[in-house]
Amino acid sequence: MSVLRRVLAAFAFAIATATLAGAQSTTPPTSPQGPAPVAAAPSTQPTLVPPHVEVDDEGERNDRPKKRSQRDDLTGWAYASKGLQFRSEGGGLYQYFSLRNQFRFTSEQDDEEWAVNRSRLKFGGHLWSPRVSNFVEIDLKTPRAYHFFVQVKARDWLQVRAGQWKVEFNRERVDSSGDQQLVDRSLVNRDFTLDGQLGVMARGRVLKGRRFDGEYFLGVLAGEGRLALGDGDGVPMVLGRYQWNVFGRSVGFSQSDVEYHPKPAMAIGVAAVSNRGRFTRFSSDGGAQLSGFETGAAGRYDLRQWMVDMALFNRGFSLQTEQHWKHVRDRETAVERRLFGGYVLAGYFPHDRWRAIPAALEFAGRVAYADPDRDAAVPIDREITGGINWYFNQHRNKLNLDVSRLTIQGATHGRVRLQWEISI
Repeated sequence: MSVLRRVLAAFAFAIATATLAGAQSTTPPTSPQGPAPVAAAPSTQPTLVPPHVEVDDEGERNDRPKKRSQRDDLTGWAYASKGLQFRSEGGGLYQYFSLRNQFRFTSEQDDEEWAVNRSRLKFGGHLWSPRVSNFVEIDLKTPRAYHFFVQVKARDWLQVRAGQWKVEFNRERVDSSGDQQLVDRSLVNRDFTLDGQLGVMARGRVLKGRRFDGEYFLGVLAGEGRLALGDGDGVPMVLGRYQWNVFGRSVGFSQSDVEYHPKPAMAIGVAAVSNRGRFTRFSSDGGAQLSGFETGAAGRYDLRQWMVDMALFNRGFSLQTEQHWKHVRDRETAVERRLFGGYVLAGYFPHDRWRAIPAALEFAGRVAYADPDRDAAVPIDREITGGINWYFNQHRNKLNLDVSRLTIQGATHGRVRLQWEISI
């Protein structure tokens, strides 16, 4: 409890310091709900409702509004909402450059650590036309290329991407680590993510504005993880995802209703993947193995996965959930394993109902479980996490505090994390 008290004190001190510094500003942001009050005093609360819509900074189409600056449309070099940018006369060439860092404190099983958890340099935009976009992200801690791709848009219903990126299988993994509602992803992520893959994918939005408005993703991938072209077995990873935009509004890959949706936006997605290769799981480090499986030769493991997810945003409330099924078959030993897991994540900005509560404050919680072997008598891993967030500038500058109760391989312990996410 002494650790939690210290972390809570640090969280409160950081908020108070930033709020006092913000009081020096002469341009108050607008209120996220309703008409502005008459003769309102300048507010130090960040706005949750920016006035524009744009594509997000990891190349995913996102029709949710993003916070913009009036400097975004300036030509030449300028510092704008995404960082340092260059825009040519006429706008044919546009590139932005941004540095993102995560400073994290973790207390878990009597161990305490302060660390720079992530440090990334990003640049992207479009080349000679807005129809030809590009994105590159470099991990400065490794260092290595984390994402790199080019995407060509022929129509809204047909876009083609080539390169390496977190492929669109499940929401939680595609959601940027900087756009998480809690400090980091759930325990489900380890065994079920496909993470980054090299390959080509067709994608697009169909029946826009109609009852079955949706988005599809069809990819042919190397299936060997990051910076791996394949293991020589000649069998690629094949992935398909379809997302139904229930209310006719696209729901991008991001957590928390920081943009504030006055009308509900909801998406239900289904996805499946098939692969034959050396690995039984993937991570940001590339291909890896589930416990009990050894590093295999080319084409040793058959991998099948299915997934259904849902995301909902409305008036400061957000809900996201996933359910996963996974089947692994060792073609040398005929050993098979079935895995099952899922989570539910929810959050709320109480300012929407109680105006006395600061607009920047959000409460969030998550429950998750992962069964590493459905056919064996092994313990199910479980997670219960609660969190408090303070957004200075949406996901680009925020504080996250979460407390967890984790049960891993039958042993239960607690965890406390405090993180500052900042992009410049």
